[in-house]
Amino acid sequence: MIVVPSAARVNFFGGDMIHWFTTNLQCNSTWINDIKWPEFWAAVCFYLWNWRNREYHDDNYSRPVQPVNFIMQRCREYQQADRARRIVTAVPRVHTMIGWKLPVEG
Repeated sequence: MIVVPSAARVNFFGGDMIHWFTTNLQCNSTWINDIKWPEFWAAVCFYLWNWRNREYHDDNYSRPVQPVNFIMQRCREYQQADRARRIVTAVPRVHTMIGWKLPVEG
């Protein structure tokens, strides 16, 4: 599966690291299945780092066979959990102002 389209590869791989972070975090496009690009990109960075460390420290570890599908599934699970959290926390709240009055001298 192609993650970065051919037309976007020069911009994606060119430039310094600050440009790379900024471009990917500020991108407003949606990737596949309503997954936002910045979320997908951040998940890819995390899993690549995580898998590399596991391979380095655990001789028996092997990466997922289909890494893009694995990461997309994690992104979908995150979206579902985030939607459920918004429903649960969307309870109307009442704000009550509490104050303290100085007691009368005496």
